[in-house]
Amino acid sequence: MFNDILPIKFYVKEKLLFNRYKLQINKKELSTKSSLKLELNTYYIAEIYNDSLFKNLQKVKEFAYLNIDCFKLLDLAFSKDYKNILINSLLTCTSKAEYECYKLMLIAYFNDILYLPCVLNETAILIEYRKKSNCLAVYYDVFAKLSLFFDTNLLQTSFFKVKEYFLNDFTNVQFTEFNDDFFKLEFKGKV
Repeated sequence: MFNDILPIKFYVKEKLLFNRYKLQINKKELSTKSSLKLELNTYYIAEIYNDSLFKNLQKVKEFAYLNIDCFKLLDLAFSKDYKNILINSLLTCTSKAEYECYKLMLIAYFNDILYLPCVLNETAILIEYRKKSNCLAVYYDVFAKLSLFFDTNLLQTSFFKVKEYFLNDFTNVQFTEFNDDFFKLEFKGKV
Protein backbone atom coordinates (compact mmCIF):
# COMPACT_ATOMS: atom_id res chain seq x y z
CA MET A 1 0.00 0.00 0.00
CA PHE A 2 2.81 2.45 0.87
CA ASN A 3 6.35 2.95 -0.33
CA ASP A 4 8.34 1.84 2.70
CA ILE A 5 11.80 2.79 1.42
CA LEU A 6 11.72 6.16 3.19
CA PRO A 7 9.60 7.60 6.01
CA ILE A 8 6.16 8.92 5.13
CA LYS A 9 4.45 12.18 5.96
CA PHE A 10 0.86 12.11 7.23
CA TYR A 11 -1.74 14.47 8.64
CA VAL A 12 -3.82 13.79 11.76
CA LYS A 13 -7.39 14.66 10.77
CA GLU A 14 -9.52 13.38 13.60
CA LYS A 15 -9.43 11.69 17.01
CA LEU A 16 -11.66 8.63 17.18
CA LEU A 17 -12.56 6.41 20.15
CA PHE A 18 -10.09 4.26 22.08
CA ASN A 19 -6.79 5.91 21.02
CA ARG A 20 -7.66 5.68 17.33
CA TYR A 21 -7.00 8.44 14.83
CA LYS A 22 -8.05 9.20 11.29
CA LEU A 23 -4.95 9.97 9.23
CA GLN A 24 -4.48 11.31 5.75
CA ILE A 25 -1.51 10.08 3.73
CA ASN A 26 -1.41 11.86 0.39
CA LYS A 27 -4.99 11.41 -0.86
CA LYS A 28 -5.75 8.27 1.17
CA GLU A 29 -7.43 8.21 4.56
CA LEU A 30 -7.03 5.48 7.13
CA SER A 31 -7.72 4.94 10.78
CA THR A 32 -5.10 3.57 13.10
CA LYS A 33 -4.45 3.03 16.79
CA SER A 34 -1.67 4.96 18.50
CA SER A 35 -0.10 4.39 21.89
CA LEU A 36 1.19 7.98 21.68
CA LYS A 37 -1.15 10.95 21.89
CA LEU A 38 -1.21 12.71 18.51
CA GLU A 39 -2.06 16.36 17.98
CA LEU A 40 -4.99 17.09 15.69
CA ASN A 41 -4.41 19.10 12.49
CA THR A 42 -0.70 18.34 12.66
CA TYR A 43 1.74 16.74 10.23
CA TYR A 44 4.00 13.91 11.37
CA ILE A 45 6.76 11.85 9.79
CA ALA A 46 7.21 8.17 10.58
CA GLU A 47 8.75 5.01 9.23
CA ILE A 48 6.19 2.46 8.19
CA TYR A 49 6.62 -1.30 8.51
CA ASN A 50 4.24 -4.00 7.20
CA ASP A 51 1.74 -1.39 5.90
CA SER A 52 0.42 -0.66 9.40
CA LEU A 53 3.17 -0.28 11.99
CA PHE A 54 4.56 3.24 12.41
CA LYS A 55 7.93 3.74 14.11
CA ASN A 56 10.14 6.73 14.95
CA LEU A 57 7.22 9.15 14.94
CA GLN A 58 8.22 12.83 14.73
CA LYS A 59 6.21 15.99 14.46
CA VAL A 60 7.10 17.85 11.27
CA LYS A 61 9.32 20.82 12.09
CA GLU A 62 7.64 24.11 11.35
CA PHE A 63 9.79 27.07 10.41
CA ALA A 64 9.36 30.30 8.53
CA TYR A 65 11.12 30.26 5.17
CA LEU A 66 11.81 32.52 2.23
CA ASN A 67 10.30 31.69 -1.14
CA ILE A 68 13.77 31.60 -2.70
CA ASP A 69 15.33 28.56 -4.38
CA CYS A 70 17.96 27.04 -2.07
CA PHE A 71 20.67 27.06 -4.74
CA LYS A 72 20.13 30.76 -5.39
CA LEU A 73 20.24 31.48 -1.64
CA LEU A 74 23.38 29.35 -1.23
CA ASP A 75 24.98 31.35 -4.04
CA LEU A 76 24.15 34.59 -2.20
CA ALA A 77 25.34 33.17 1.14
CA PHE A 78 28.80 32.47 -0.26
CA SER A 79 29.17 35.88 -1.87
CA LYS A 80 31.39 38.55 -0.30
CA ASP A 81 28.39 40.86 0.20
CA TYR A 82 26.23 38.38 2.10
CA LYS A 83 26.03 40.52 5.25
CA ASN A 84 25.04 43.61 3.23
CA ILE A 85 22.52 41.58 1.23
CA LEU A 86 20.90 40.46 4.49
CA ILE A 87 20.82 44.00 5.90
CA ASN A 88 19.35 45.45 2.69
CA SER A 89 16.80 42.63 2.48
CA LEU A 90 15.84 43.26 6.09
CA LEU A 91 15.33 46.97 5.39
CA THR A 92 13.23 46.41 2.26
CA CYS A 93 11.13 43.37 3.16
CA THR A 94 7.38 43.73 2.84
CA SER A 95 5.95 41.16 5.27
CA LYS A 96 6.41 40.31 8.93
CA ALA A 97 7.32 36.67 8.13
CA GLU A 98 10.00 37.79 5.66
CA TYR A 99 11.33 40.27 8.23
CA GLU A 100 11.56 37.52 10.89
CA CYS A 101 13.47 35.24 8.47
CA TYR A 102 16.01 37.88 7.50
CA LYS A 103 16.43 38.98 11.13
CA LEU A 104 17.12 35.39 12.20
CA MET A 105 19.54 34.90 9.30
CA LEU A 106 21.45 38.08 10.20
CA ILE A 107 21.72 37.24 13.91
CA ALA A 108 22.83 33.70 13.01
CA TYR A 109 25.47 35.21 10.69
CA PHE A 110 26.93 37.16 13.62
CA ASN A 111 27.06 33.87 15.58
CA ASP A 112 29.13 32.17 12.80
CA ILE A 113 26.10 30.20 11.65
CA LEU A 114 24.83 30.09 8.11
CA TYR A 115 21.05 29.76 8.49
CA LEU A 116 19.11 29.38 5.23
CA PRO A 117 15.35 28.74 5.33
CA CYS A 118 14.32 28.46 1.67
CA VAL A 119 12.68 26.10 -0.87
CA LEU A 120 13.83 23.12 -2.89
CA ASN A 121 11.43 21.74 -5.51
CA GLU A 122 8.63 23.85 -3.99
CA THR A 123 9.16 22.25 -0.55
CA ALA A 124 10.54 24.12 2.46
CA ILE A 125 14.13 23.24 3.34
CA LEU A 126 16.23 24.47 6.23
CA ILE A 127 20.01 24.48 5.78
CA GLU A 128 22.29 25.37 8.66
CA TYR A 129 26.07 25.34 8.75
CA ARG A 130 27.88 25.94 12.04
CA LYS A 131 31.49 27.02 11.56
CA LYS A 132 32.60 26.24 15.12
CA SER A 133 31.54 22.58 15.01
CA ASN A 134 32.06 22.26 11.22
CA CYS A 135 28.60 20.70 10.94
CA LEU A 136 25.99 20.96 8.21
CA ALA A 137 22.39 20.20 9.17
CA VAL A 138 19.58 19.95 6.64
CA TYR A 139 15.89 19.55 7.42
CA TYR A 140 13.99 18.46 4.32
CA ASP A 141 10.67 16.72 3.84
CA VAL A 142 10.58 13.00 4.81
CA PHE A 143 14.33 12.87 5.43
CA ALA A 144 13.70 15.10 8.49
CA LYS A 145 17.04 16.25 9.90
CA LEU A 146 20.33 15.04 8.46
CA SER A 147 23.53 16.23 10.10
CA LEU A 148 26.96 15.90 8.52
CA PHE A 149 30.01 16.44 10.72
CA PHE A 150 32.87 17.23 8.37
CA ASP A 151 35.69 16.66 10.86
CA THR A 152 34.65 13.06 11.55
CA ASN A 153 32.79 12.35 8.29
CA LEU A 154 29.78 11.31 10.40
CA LEU A 155 26.23 11.47 9.06
CA GLN A 156 23.46 11.48 11.68
CA THR A 157 19.81 10.70 11.07
CA SER A 158 16.83 9.91 13.29
CA PHE A 159 15.32 7.40 10.85
CA PHE A 160 16.67 3.89 10.44
CA LYS A 161 15.45 3.63 6.82
CA VAL A 162 17.21 6.87 5.92
CA LYS A 163 20.35 5.37 7.48
CA GLU A 164 19.97 2.29 5.28
CA TYR A 165 19.35 4.52 2.25
CA PHE A 166 22.66 6.34 2.78
CA LEU A 167 24.80 3.33 3.73
CA ASN A 168 25.95 2.88 0.14
CA ASP A 169 27.51 6.34 0.07
CA PHE A 170 28.63 6.84 3.68
CA THR A 171 30.51 4.39 5.84
CA ASN A 172 29.97 6.31 9.06
CA VAL A 173 26.19 6.72 9.52
CA GLN A 174 24.77 7.05 13.03
CA PHE A 175 21.16 6.59 14.09
CA THR A 176 20.17 9.09 16.81
CA GLU A 177 17.10 10.54 18.47
CA PHE A 178 15.72 13.61 16.70
CA ASN A 179 17.21 16.76 18.22
CA ASP A 180 15.83 20.08 17.06
CA ASP A 181 18.90 22.18 17.80
CA PHE A 182 18.60 24.52 14.84
CA PHE A 183 19.41 28.16 15.51
CA LYS A 184 16.50 30.03 17.07
CA LEU A 185 15.95 33.11 19.13
CA GLU A 186 14.09 33.09 22.38
CA PHE A 187 12.60 36.34 23.51
CA LYS A 188 11.83 37.40 27.06
CA GLY A 189 9.15 39.98 27.72
CA LYS A 190 6.84 41.60 25.21
CA VAL A 191 7.47 41.40 21.51
